[in-house]
Amino acid sequence: MSIFVGIDTDSRGSLAMVDFTKGLFAVYLLPNTTMLVNGKNRNVLDVQELGRLMRALAPHTPNIKGVTLEQQAGMPDQDSASTFFFGKTVGQIESALHTACPDIVKPRWVRGVDWKGSMKLTSDKAQARALAAKIFPNAATIWRRGFTTERTSSAEALLIALWGAVGQVKLAPTYQPWHGEPLVGFDQLT
Repeated sequence: MSIFVGIDTDSRGSLAMVDFTKGLFAVYLLPNTTMLVNGKNRNVLDVQELGRLMRALAPHTPNIKGVTLEQQAGMPDQDSASTFFFGKTVGQIESALHTACPDIVKPRWVRGVDWKGSMKLTSDKAQARALAAKIFPNAATIWRRGFTTERTSSAEALLIALWGAVGQVKLAPTYQPWHGEPLVGFDQLT
């Protein structure tokens, strides 16, 4: 097996595992919860559930050949608290990954503009969903159920995993949902 992991590092992001040689994939939403901060409800990672998700990933570590995380950046009109929460979220994801899977390959970071640019995508989320549906047609049912942030993040996580794998493995011609439970205790999105 040659598993590549792609992570959309948003508090409502997703983690995708793809075995590009066998043509298997699984997508999981990053667990989140709502927290009251300065009188505002904010979506934040549920760090306990994130730890459980990463520990469930640990048995696959010997077969994981690459991990790619999307590098987040603050937006021009974003306040400092929002930018801080972005950074905190990314740190929590990376910390949980290294704590649960200490022997995992060193993750690669990629800016959204770079992986999307290499695939000729803009910031339009519909483009990412459409491309992911072409490459992973069996995952397209995820996006047909509605174009929510979470469903878009699953498309982007699959494409981030693909970006990380290109040039490193021979890609399978088609992709099927993973048979069995690759991460015990977590429901696949498909």
